[in-house]
Amino acid sequence: MIPSFRNLKGASSVYLENSFKVLNEALENESIDKTVYDNLEYSEEDLELMRIYEETKKKPIEHLRNGYSNITNVTFIKIKERRALAIINKESLDLKFPLEHNMNDMKTLLHITNFALFFETIINRHLLFLKTTNKIDPFEYKHIEKSSVINKILFITKGQNLSLNFIAKLFTLRNFAVHYTADNANNFGVTIEILKSIWKQVRTILITLEKKEQFLEEKGSEMIQVYMEDFNERWN
Repeated sequence: MIPSFRNLKGASSVYLENSFKVLNEALENESIDKTVYDNLEYSEEDLELMRIYEETKKKPIEHLRNGYSNITNVTFIKIKERRALAIINKESLDLKFPLEHNMNDMKTLLHITNFALFFETIINRHLLFLKTTNKIDPFEYKHIEKSSVINKILFITKGQNLSLNFIAKLFTLRNFAVHYTADNANNFGVTIEILKSIWKQVRTILITLEKKEQFLEEKGSEMIQVYMEDFNERWN
């Protein structure tokens, strides 16, 4: 039984670490892109290629099959050189992002997926705690274990008057990632403000669970707080 608790804890820590790692990478990439493309001058030939490029997008299959370029080789090399320099100097970029900044890239999608996995693993671990301490019987445990993560959270938090609106948002976004259809690919996006609200709400739930468990270990709520403070210092 102890290995199960430890394995779930270990997995949750990895998911949480990876979730913030890719999110920081996403904003780092945006910072680099801003440095690369700000004040970049385009030639008349570039502008004509951009016009043609936009026209060809009206025929997506032809566009994809022909691999049209929207800039000249000269500009491509210039961008490549500016990017290399920006990567070298990335620690000094010091760019900040407002709360309303919308993020819709693949790394943000990975953040959502990993953060949801982190939280779900913690929820599964708490269900195991409830079974082990005879708060629920084995039959009830098996039934709940097979239910959706939202139903598990509702079961664990029933009667505690806790807000779950941003947790519901987290798993809606997670479903966008898991079921990455054409519509979901076009509609996925989340602001920094919503991300912060998700983190805070998850942390509140974790504090509630940790008070019941009373395990002598590094707390998930404390780990989230550290990652949140680091994020705020770097990007806000």
